[in-house]
Amino acid sequence: MTDIASHRGGALLWPENSRIAFEQTAKLPVEQVEFDVHPTRDGKLVVIHDDTLDRTTDGAGPVAARDWAELQRFTLKGTGGQRMLLQACAGFMIPGVKVHVLDEPFAGINPVVKDTLIELILKENKTGATFLIVSHEMDIIRRICPRVTVMIAGKVAAEGALEEIARREDVVTAYLGRSLQ
Repeated sequence: MTDIASHRGGALLWPENSRIAFEQTAKLPVEQVEFDVHPTRDGKLVVIHDDTLDRTTDGAGPVAARDWAELQRFTLKGTGGQRMLLQACAGFMIPGVKVHVLDEPFAGINPVVKDTLIELILKENKTGATFLIVSHEMDIIRRICPRVTVMIAGKVAAEGALEEIARREDVVTAYLGRSLQ
């Protein structure tokens, strides 16, 4: 079966990661909605692909150098004045999405933001939401993923509990460099 994904909230059709993109994507027969988040200086999560404001907003500079209140002044290019979306949960509110794809969501963010995102994932998962998480943060994966799938060279190499998979020599060689024990 082929899944239809809306990349960056439907960036090929609407301004990426904008409210209009997510609202319009909700009307499409998609199974996945992909979006990126970056932390603000005050620990909020902003839905934006780049770690800077320059390409997609009328602001400039790193997202992490601004507080959420400062970011409220900027508008997303091509939206007629829409503001940036706060918190990763904006992307989780699209009805009918079967899988939320998070690519390295814990990389390079402060521990408070990391914990907030973990809590959000766990909360949404309890309501039936499914997450496909690509991450090299094994301590977090151990906390939130009862089942993992490892792909090597584009093929599924192993599926099951992390502790079991992490002992496999092919997985250790390809990704971990050493056993998790």
